[in-house]
Amino acid sequence: MKRNVTGSPVVGKGLARAEHPVAGVGAGAAAIQVSYQGGRQVDGTPATITVLPMFADALQGSVPIIFGSEICRGMDVAKAFALGANPVAIGRYGGRWP
Repeated sequence: MKRNVTGSPVVGKGLARAEHPVAGVGAGAAAIQVSYQGGRQVDGTPATITVLPMFADALQGSVPIIFGSEICRGMDVAKAFALGANPVAIGRYGGRWP
């Protein structure tokens, strides 16, 4: 991570396995974002809601875990919080919201 270049916090994103966020934090990430903006193009890539609890277990609260995918309604936010996200990023995309 090039945090020392800008002095700004770095957020690790695009991670898919439990060891990835640990490595990101070890390299200086101030937070980890769990999201797949881009539609999970790789066949067999796990859904973000599936990897969220693995990330939470691996990081043990050492940094915030931002969940930013598959949020369509308030219940999705509650599920993400229950599985270890803090905070949750929401936004309208693809016409999925009414």
